[in-house]
Amino acid sequence: MELAPKVLVIDDEPMLLRAIQRMLCRDHTVTATVDACEALRMLQDGDRFAAILCDMKMPRMNGRMFFEQLLEVAPDQTSRVIFLTGDSMSDQSDFFSALENAVVTKPFVVTTLRDVVAMVVRSSEFAA
Repeated sequence: MELAPKVLVIDDEPMLLRAIQRMLCRDHTVTATVDACEALRMLQDGDRFAAILCDMKMPRMNGRMFFEQLLEVAPDQTSRVIFLTGDSMSDQSDFFSALENAVVTKPFVVTTLRDVVAMVVRSSEFAA
């Protein structure tokens, strides 16, 4: 039996975090946290994920800071990051345009989120 791909979700809104977890748990093993620092520790300790969904606006460590730290501690995981943002794309356009990572704007359609996660998971299977 093949193991479900592991997905990490980082969002400081607990209700949204649980909703995303429910959306993805049918096809993925989902780890969820409201704290980007905790997520970074998991990755630093060797946990690896086929996809990482990361909110852009969070206290303590926002999505951009998380990504910059991820480049230092687990650069192999940076292509797995899918950014979640409630801001208009123009607010973050300089950051996003410098990357090839997927961006999903909140509020999102469930099928869109699932499709983007599936695309990143598939690309991780080829990279493994």
